[in-house]
Amino acid sequence: MTWAPKFSERVYPLLLAEEDEFRALFHAGNGRPNWGVARILGVMFLQEMFGLPDQAALDHLSYDIRWQRALGLELGGAYLSRRSLVAFRSRLVQVDPEGTRLRRLFDRVVAVVIADFGLSMREVRLDATHIRSNIMVRGRLDLFVQTLGRFCRTLKKDFPPHFGRLPTVIQEASATDEDGTFGGLSAEETGARLLDVAKWLVVARDLFENEPVVAELESYQLIKRLISEQVRVVPVAGEAANSGGDPAGSGSSGSSGSSGSSGSSGACNSAPAAPAGPSSGGHPESSSLHSSDKPTESRHPVSPQEVPEGSAGSTPAASGDATGDVPPAAAIREITVELVRATEPGKALQSPHDPDAGYSHKGVGYHVQIAETCRADGPRIVIDFAVHSASVSDHGQAEACIERLEARGLKPDVLNADAGYTSGSSLIACDNLGVDLRAPVRWGSLRKDVLLRTEWERDPDSKLLARCPAGHAVVRHGLRTIEGEHRQCAYMSGEDCRECPLQRRCLARPGNTRGTGRFFIEDTPAIERRDQRLGEQQRPDWRKKYAIRSGAESTNSELKRGHKLGHLRVRRAHRVRLAVTAKLIACNIKRWLRALR
Repeated sequence: MTWAPKFSERVYPLLLAEEDEFRALFHAGNGRPNWGVARILGVMFLQEMFGLPDQAALDHLSYDIRWQRALGLELGGAYLSRRSLVAFRSRLVQVDPEGTRLRRLFDRVVAVVIADFGLSMREVRLDATHIRSNIMVRGRLDLFVQTLGRFCRTLKKDFPPHFGRLPTVIQEASATDEDGTFGGLSAEETGARLLDVAKWLVVARDLFENEPVVAELESYQLIKRLISEQVRVVPVAGEAANSGGDPAGSGSSGSSGSSGSSGSSGACNSAPAAPAGPSSGGHPESSSLHSSDKPTESRHPVSPQEVPEGSAGSTPAASGDATGDVPPAAAIREITVELVRATEPGKALQSPHDPDAGYSHKGVGYHVQIAETCRADGPRIVIDFAVHSASVSDHGQAEACIERLEARGLKPDVLNADAGYTSGSSLIACDNLGVDLRAPVRWGSLRKDVLLRTEWERDPDSKLLARCPAGHAVVRHGLRTIEGEHRQCAYMSGEDCRECPLQRRCLARPGNTRGTGRFFIEDTPAIERRDQRLGEQQRPDWRKKYAIRSGAESTNSELKRGHKLGHLRVRRAHRVRLAVTAKLIACNIKRWLRALR
């Protein structure tokens, strides 16, 4: 049987029942929409079920009788304009940027499918997949150029008088058409141009710092963010001695890492630092913003009279006085900048077109945490999800998923996940929530035959380590600073440990670099729970049970290949969240209808 009758009988009535949730999208006194919300939602979900672009989906609506049957439409009424579909999604994002309404619809679909098939929540599996929004990442120079270019275009369109206050070189550069290629620049030319654009960013920031109407623009805030993360303004020696200030205003606050060079004269001649995120700068990069001359640094101020005729600052109106007019070209040349590494590269700006996107070892974009049923009769369905910047680690996401499921009455007994979710503290947190986090712990540098803490004897009263596997007694317990934290440790006799035949396999290690004092071993609940899991995951029965987790990869592949989740056609977190939610609902509906046949 085709899917259309089942969609009409089971899915469409569910969408009709949820129409009131979306009442806020429309004006109460301005009539009703020509199309009901349930039908527009139905078109959205059918579009995502089949992985179609907008116009193709609307063509199916007009000419495919199955779509018309699914949505209860007559042939003459099976028309929806692309403008109406796009406007509905835009309105949904504006009214509900957090996506709570569509999220409640997702929960409702999950609840109905679980009730239809009596699905068991005893075991659930969790995995994360990386997705990209509709952005291009081409390197550090392109990031600087695009950030400045976006600000200039906004000023030119909405605030022409303020755009006229920008130096001529920046105005001319922003008007240059982008060629969209990488060629034509050597590594040295790329580095010099990058420093030029960094100076222009500093000039633009300081020029409008006290202009509220401009300072509130998102494109201006992105300039400030980029400077704070990757650019440091080097104070001129005389000014630093007199005022301790930054010649460009607040540039000293933009230092977010160590510089690769020192001294004001050498800063602009040094190679640029490696960019934050995926841009390594190993190849020449192109830019639509460029200066007409190669960067020139001067240690001595140049008077306005020395500025060539026709350049920025050659007229009295461009003298850079207290009125905040165009700064002279010489003043731009006097700014000395250094490129620095972002202290948190994953959270650094990756694209001015999607400031919410982050960076991880998988690339630029977002992470989607996806939990689905397993070991159950009936369809496998996605029961929970979360969308985060790619900079957000998987650590802690298992506990968050369990808490969300518990709030909906769907808490599982076992949560299968990969090693990215697991640490001793996360295992304890899940134990406290009453869920077995069945996930392996990474061995790191540990030997496979290491003597874990589970093989030590513990004091029955204090539960602390009392005797090592070789039979040597613990001398004392105390706190020790490890990775900046005070942690409980057990101390052993150095003589016993150095002469012990098990010393190479033991986790106890010398307390000092010379190895002349006592040995110690960390003894905290988290590290003990980690060792317990290391022992468990070596057993064949544990590995056999854990094998079911690999099925999460097939769901990720289905979502990316069949529903186009891997590379979205939208930007910003709220639109990404809307697209992800619609695709996951469509995936569940597809599996639901398939199981009903």
